[in-house]
Amino acid sequence: MIPQTIQISQFALSAQYEDIPGETVDQLKRHLLDSIGSFIFGQDQLPVIKLRNAFADLQGENKNISIRDLSFDKLAQYFTALIRYPDFMDNFLAKESTCHPSDNIGPLLAADKLVPLSGKDFLLAMAIGYQVECRLTKEMPVMTKGYDHTALLAFSATQNWRGF
Repeated sequence: MIPQTIQISQFALSAQYEDIPGETVDQLKRHLLDSIGSFIFGQDQLPVIKLRNAFADLQGENKNISIRDLSFDKLAQYFTALIRYPDFMDNFLAKESTCHPSDNIGPLLAADKLVPLSGKDFLLAMAIGYQVECRLTKEMPVMTKGYDHTALLAFSATQNWRGF
């Protein structure tokens, strides 16, 4: 039997933008637009400002560092905080668990720092992240075992950008 992590990787690596149905692409664009609105709103909110200040404090004397100069992991956290703060995002409801697939967008935006993505590659990566997270939420309801649903992001967020 092929380990599930290998199956997930094979799925992610074989996915093609052309395989995504048009109505799914339209829905992904709506989720992205919703996330951008949340991202803009979140910039002036106190919890996000505190996070930004904490990152500046980590820089020591160089507190004037740009957000874009942050490491990938901190940038992903910051972008996700901007998107998640107003909590106006998609929700996937499985029988025994739930998740917010748009939690994959922050790491994707940060991944652009490492490897710039075209619009189609970004939407493909979103589709992969959404599919992986929703499928795992359905098949592995971690919330029933006391884990937060974001635990599954460790799988979807690492698969969804494929190292483009």
